[in-house]
Amino acid sequence: AATIKKDFDEWSVIGFFNPDLMEGIVKEFPMQRLWLNPDKTYLCYDFWKEQFLGEVSKVIRVKVDPGSVTLLSIHEKKDIPQFISTTWHIMQGAIEMDDTGFDLSTNTLYGVSVGTEGTTHNVIIYVPDDYQWSPHQNKLYDDFGNYTIKKVDQNILRIQLKFENSEKINWKVIFEKVN
Repeated sequence: AATIKKDFDEWSVIGFFNPDLMEGIVKEFPMQRLWLNPDKTYLCYDFWKEQFLGEVSKVIRVKVDPGSVTLLSIHEKKDIPQFISTTWHIMQGAIEMDDTGFDLSTNTLYGVSVGTEGTTHNVIIYVPDDYQWSPHQNKLYDDFGNYTIKKVDQNILRIQLKFENSEKINWKVIFEKVN
């Protein structure tokens, strides 16, 4: 387990190992054993499967396939759209995220991501039920040149960053608050 502390956020990255080559296992831990507050709600994202696993509190249960590792980012749920992972590095934002935040006055999530020229990676965004994002131009995605936003799951957006002529991308997503 590792705790990532940045000026803009704090989260945990935790690996669950299964050395058995024949059978999957379920690991179950109380949140305080992972140095997390059992009274708070957390968002879990599986790095290797690129899959949102949902909300957890009190106890975390993780299925680990035979002979593998499940690597999760665990962010405290904030009730606003928030970044929860990236696909670039196993620390899921510790290196490639320079900044992120949410402007309540405009319902805009913004971020600054870094990468090597000629590469691409994704930023994963959690969208709570009382916010929605809608693409424009009657498409399933919005393209802004060096980044593309697409809804990939009920509460998940994927921002694909394309580092073509720069090693830094400023991105933003505008949401609508619904009740």
